[in-house]
Amino acid sequence: MTQIFTQTLDFTAKTKQSPQKSGFPDFAAPSQHIIQNILSFSRNLEVKASQYVKHIELVKS
Repeated sequence: MTQIFTQTLDFTAKTKQSPQKSGFPDFAAPSQHIIQNILSFSRNLEVKASQYVKHIELVKS
């Protein structure tokens, strides 16, 4: 007869873990192209009050 078993795990045992380094820089900024796209969108966005719904958002383009 073949007997198969798995090793028991000791969940209370402490394991050594080295601190993980982040692959991201300390400071990351969006590019000028992204900033200009956001600003142009916000200039074209218009919010109007309505009788039937709270407000209507329109993008003028």
